[in-house]
Amino acid sequence: MPLSISARFLANCYQGRDSGGVPERYPSADRLYKALVSTAYTTFQFKKQRVHSAEGLDDADIELALRWLEGNPPDAVYLPPAISDSEGESANVTVYRDKGYIDSTKGKKRSKVASANAAVSVYYDDAGRPLTWQWKDIPPSEALAALVALCAEVPYLGEACSKVRLSVSVEEQFPLVGALLRDESDGFETLRAHGLVFAYPGCGRLEDLDDGYARNNFAPGKPVREREDEQNLLQSSPMNSTVGIATYLRPKHDLKALVPWPRGILIPVTPDAMERMSDEWNPPESEYVGWAVALHRFLVKEWGIDPPAALIGKYQKDAGMPQPANNIAIHLLTERIKAKYADVLPDMIVDYLPALLLMLPEHMPDDEVIELYETCKRSAGRSLYFSRNSQRVRLGEPIRIDTARFWNPPATGTVRFWFPSPMSIAETRAIPDPAGRRHWGSREALYLSLGHVWRDHFLSDDRASKYEERMWSFVDRVRRDESLRFRVLDARTVHRPNMIDYIHRAHMSNVVRGLSALIAIGSDVCDLNQAVLAIGQSRHLGGGFLLPVDLPANCLGTNDCDGQEVPIWLT
Repeated sequence: MPLSISARFLANCYQGRDSGGVPERYPSADRLYKALVSTAYTTFQFKKQRVHSAEGLDDADIELALRWLEGNPPDAVYLPPAISDSEGESANVTVYRDKGYIDSTKGKKRSKVASANAAVSVYYDDAGRPLTWQWKDIPPSEALAALVALCAEVPYLGEACSKVRLSVSVEEQFPLVGALLRDESDGFETLRAHGLVFAYPGCGRLEDLDDGYARNNFAPGKPVREREDEQNLLQSSPMNSTVGIATYLRPKHDLKALVPWPRGILIPVTPDAMERMSDEWNPPESEYVGWAVALHRFLVKEWGIDPPAALIGKYQKDAGMPQPANNIAIHLLTERIKAKYADVLPDMIVDYLPALLLMLPEHMPDDEVIELYETCKRSAGRSLYFSRNSQRVRLGEPIRIDTARFWNPPATGTVRFWFPSPMSIAETRAIPDPAGRRHWGSREALYLSLGHVWRDHFLSDDRASKYEERMWSFVDRVRRDESLRFRVLDARTVHRPNMIDYIHRAHMSNVVRGLSALIAIGSDVCDLNQAVLAIGQSRHLGGGFLLPVDLPANCLGTNDCDGQEVPIWLT
């Protein structure tokens, strides 16, 4: 039976810095421990009480709970989606704080007040699961009762503005869906694990904090030498000798990783008024890829030296690390989409349309995300054009969005399907069946495109030696997968004049074919109904963007072949 401690921030905002003064995205287990120690001393009079407190706790119970946390890092951590207020840049807000002593210079006695830059705030999604630490085993009953009482009295984590409500549970599943698991390796192997690193309290942490507090707090009435004593307080006693480091990794085939592009950057655009062509931005579908390529080249140039691999799509070859399935994808949200899909888009998104959408892959590091956001921010007000015959647009101020919740959930009594806009481009030629029993059609090509987006989720079939065998085996695994439950309905080929306009590059052996279908993604454990998705050969540059189709339940019937619900005109 696991122990879970959840932190729900009352203002959906966390603000804090690590021991090096760097703003944190998430509080660590060590910060949780220090908050519990502070509550033990201030609220429960730890090491000062003579009798049981009003909650029935004594020093032995509190110490037992704190000792249980020492040297015992959480086995799993669930991290909610987070968006920083001003990531990658120094905060431009100045705050003033009372330093806690009297300044008597120039013959006047007054409280000493100093200015400082405000820390960066991180906003968490208030509709989802809160930040949660999990341990596989629960502590003894006395320690568990003490943890419940301590957590209930913790007012905030990090800075005082980060009001929090901590709760303890022994009824949650382990691990939570989407949680990161602690890496069991030690030493340099932990550093090579490429996971998220968090501090946790090591053995003797309580004594270390007690000693640091005693050395950094002065007796009443003792004179304070500002520069000297302030430096001693912040630097001479960092109290890090008993801090452990734990690395947390996403489990293999974790369901949270099934969201291919969990984060995004929305760049509003406005037609250039100097050209006097149109007040609305509605480029034809044949120009979608061209506009996406134009923005891609613009961002690579603005980035400068050494752009990230997720942006340029070129990765260092490593036998032990396969190339990720997805790169940064760029798509257009035009006035037509705004008018047609306003009911299924959040108001916050609609207010910024028309816009260009950058879809950031799950594997993209935070520092690269921050730098890309800064690149977009520096580009605000600049002009972007696709061709001499197209109207230029001006780029607006970018905003960070959670693309895992890009669309509104389906209305009650409806079922969500998808279709690719303007079309999905087939990624290979038609593959002959080595057994000669099946024909490679539009449905197989779309299953292959879906599988390529979630390629990291599907195991490779090393037993198949021939290319044709591997392709058919891969399509069969995508079709039969129970965690995603893809269904491709009414698959067909799409023909347009100048099909070359709908691709950026293609292999010389691949005949350019446009595909369309009604697609159902029926995963119950990983909700993709609100995620922004794209499929096909041009999914990274303007093509294959999946738009929702919400059908009333009374328009669905049961398919005689597989027993699944499909539109009644397809039964």
